[in-house]
Amino acid sequence: QILSQQDLETLFSKERDIKIILRGFSYYGLFKPNGTIKATWSTGGDKGLYRIENGQICTRYRALRNGSEKCLKIYHVKGEEYAYVGPDGSVYANLFIKE
Repeated sequence: QILSQQDLETLFSKERDIKIILRGFSYYGLFKPNGTIKATWSTGGDKGLYRIENGQICTRYRALRNGSEKCLKIYHVKGEEYAYVGPDGSVYANLFIKE
């Protein structure tokens, strides 16, 4: 099911270290309740900000995506497995969030 605004606010009310798999590329995003993100992968990393608005999570990094913001919904698949879902309903990336 798609997470609601309240579900997202609850999920991100505490620090989350999220494994993100995007087109075969795996990295970790450390999301803090203050709205900051620290992304790390085998050869580097990036920092950014996130906000939750209109039932979506919007992320913006310093370098990734050339600093442009992306807003996506989060779908709960099962257990620790979630997915970023684009406006057309397609899966943008897979997420693994530990409780």
